[in-house]
Amino acid sequence: MLKKLHGNASYSTWFLSGNESKPTEPRCYRKSIKAYLKQAAVRQVRPHALRHTFATTCLQAGCDVKTLSELLGHANANITLQRYVHSDLTESAGR
Repeated sequence: MLKKLHGNASYSTWFLSGNESKPTEPRCYRKSIKAYLKQAAVRQVRPHALRHTFATTCLQAGCDVKTLSELLGHANANITLQRYVHSDLTESAGR
């Protein structure tokens, strides 16, 4: 589904905005996500839940906390550790 949505856009194009110069405005982000989820026949979830799922999945897959912190835009890795590393993920986060 994501490949279909991506179409012929270049890899430097922001996914939700379809623009190379700037990402989607936060107020438009929720509307876009809602439309994409509906199109994909996925139940509606809040964008923050998707962010949390992304972060948790990255840690479980072995992504290091520093890299994930940068991807999430956190000021430092401690913020990421406090929010996303739970007792069952401490082993994954240390990789």
